[in-house]
Amino acid sequence: MTRADLLALTPAALAALANRGLVKRAAKELDAGIVPELTLDADGTLHGRFPDGVQAVFPREGGFESARCTCAAVGACRHRIALALAYQRQAAAAPAAAQDESAVPPNPNDEVGIAARPDDGRGAWEDWSPGDFDDTLLVRVLGRRAVDAARRTRRAGYSARIRRPTADDPSVLVELPACTVRFLVPGELGYVHTDVGAVRRGEVIILAVWACRVADERGLRGLDVRVDVGVDVGGDVGVDVGVDVGVDAGVGMGVDVDGEVAGEAAGEATGGARAKAGRGAGRSGRSGLEGALGLIDQVLLDGAAHAGPVLVTSLGRTRRELSAAGLHWPADALEDLAAQLTAYRERAAAYAPERLAALVVETHARHRAALHPEGTPRSQVLGAGERAETPLRQVRLTALGCRIGGADGERTAEIYFAQPSAGIVLVLRRRWEVGEGEAPTGHDLAGRRLSGSTLAALATANVVTENASRTAGRVVRMGQGRLSKTSVTPVGSAWADLPGSLLVRDLAALDREVAAMPPRSIRPRVRAELVRVIEAAEVAAIGYDPGGQRLEATITDAAGTTALLSAAYNPYCPGALDRLAETLAGHRAGPLYLSASVRRARGGLVLDPLAIMSDGVVVVPDLAPGDGSGSLDIGAAQQADPLDAALDRAFAACADLAHRGLRHVTPGPRTRLDEAVRDLRALGLRTAAHLLAELGTALHGDDPKRMTRTWVDACLHLVTAAELR
Repeated sequence: MTRADLLALTPAALAALANRGLVKRAAKELDAGIVPELTLDADGTLHGRFPDGVQAVFPREGGFESARCTCAAVGACRHRIALALAYQRQAAAAPAAAQDESAVPPNPNDEVGIAARPDDGRGAWEDWSPGDFDDTLLVRVLGRRAVDAARRTRRAGYSARIRRPTADDPSVLVELPACTVRFLVPGELGYVHTDVGAVRRGEVIILAVWACRVADERGLRGLDVRVDVGVDVGGDVGVDVGVDVGVDAGVGMGVDVDGEVAGEAAGEATGGARAKAGRGAGRSGRSGLEGALGLIDQVLLDGAAHAGPVLVTSLGRTRRELSAAGLHWPADALEDLAAQLTAYRERAAAYAPERLAALVVETHARHRAALHPEGTPRSQVLGAGERAETPLRQVRLTALGCRIGGADGERTAEIYFAQPSAGIVLVLRRRWEVGEGEAPTGHDLAGRRLSGSTLAALATANVVTENASRTAGRVVRMGQGRLSKTSVTPVGSAWADLPGSLLVRDLAALDREVAAMPPRSIRPRVRAELVRVIEAAEVAAIGYDPGGQRLEATITDAAGTTALLSAAYNPYCPGALDRLAETLAGHRAGPLYLSASVRRARGGLVLDPLAIMSDGVVVVPDLAPGDGSGSLDIGAAQQADPLDAALDRAFAACADLAHRGLRHVTPGPRTRLDEAVRDLRALGLRTAAHLLAELGTALHGDDPKRMTRTWVDACLHLVTAAELR
């Protein structure tokens, strides 16, 4: 017989089960002639005896976790990797007939307990789904306790994102709220990798299987799909199923982006969407945010300028109630909104009217989208059913730089880590209080210690830790003690080895991916959701806008597709722009790698850089020395696009209204609103102009509900148009 499971293990799969270094070392030793003597028993057990006397064994069942070795290594070792690779090489050298027999996975009905599925014309590997595993097999392999725990989670409801296998990668990746599960070998439960700890491993594998089963039953066979499984937020038992990512992403928000300027519409017209939501507002007719919206509208009517401490306290109480109900994304938005009101009252630099307005818009957008019977799944909109925090087992992370922020009395650092095995980015946050008279810069903070290392070292390192946990928002926490459980080494060339979900060589494909996502107002509040590493072939047109204090450059990939790099001055990192300009202009040989937060604006991709790998050296601008006194005499930045400028001015006028309060509008803000209406009409943005004109009419009346409704309609349209155009 043949071991189809071992033949199906790709180098990437082996690296996920062990690590890339062990795979490379095992392959190098095989190339050097250190080859084990292989024996395959009648029951399928594979034995390998190495020249140094070490013996490794792969039992027929149990997968990589059940493999044994006589060496002293704890866990995965190079001998087990070498045994699998040696068996693959031996099979590749066998007669063609034997290769043909082993190239097709075994009939699932023979022994693994999964149901047969009709052939849809794709290859055998691409057509396989973990949803084919039946519950009897799950109980037998993973245990009754794990199944019972998974059922409790399903009753509460959960969401999942499923990435189907392709010809290049036969694995299936299921992203659950606080962990990922990767099925590495079709038809085999013994080769499943997950970053969650051993206590919950079986449970999350079962949840991933059930998510795939729901998607299969509803015909969601795209390469990238989202589903809701279990109990609807409104309390009705059942399954809410999403659509393939990128299809009707904006439906349910009540937004109509002007098609003649902004491309395809983001959804239905505002009035029509409200009427449709009223007719079919989910199964229960409620989003769970109704109580919060009353407070939000009070903020909008009174404005930050007139909001008192009682309102902030009420927002905090409502936030806790939403969090207790599992509605984490709107709860986070309310927390940020309360922080904005507090910052204004304390005259802190963290307050921004545009930020306040965006948070009000977001809460209303999530309410509308949750009520809509189509479009983005409710759990993606509300964060329903997310666990607060999940412990991880040994996890390998690659640093992608950091961002320094703060306020008058504090400084914050956010270190971004790629998790290659899951294909996502996590964020490690740290906050320091700043004493009176102190003003540390990012460079000053670079030497501060956290998780057993300095900030500068951690922001440019490969980290392996057994003492970490992560939240549904992809915030990772590392324990401060047990330093032996965390190792930190230089990042080296790890960026070049990141998976395709994180390393971007095709900017056009990335642009399509970002454009297909739901609008930011209703996406999960996931930190670093769109942090990527960009491989740039060329950097051109570096310029500086002294008025906006912004450095910009045009980045080109190998195919000639461009993106705009745009970095704003950060007062807490005065040397950042000087160091960034120096690195971009001084790059000489080989590809240039940029880690950056990606968004869409100006009709294309805009990159906010976090770190740069140039000539093999990683530079983190926010940690660079300097006082910002450099001349930056590098030419002028690009002129602002007229459409972007008009949309920005219109939203700024609406944000000013929210700052002052819709009940307290003076002639000045009314004039700005009228000017925005004229600008939008002149550029052909007729729907946006009409919505702002309706807002102006409502402000002359005395109907608070009409004021808040027309303000939300106009702002929701503006922010979505700016993002999707």
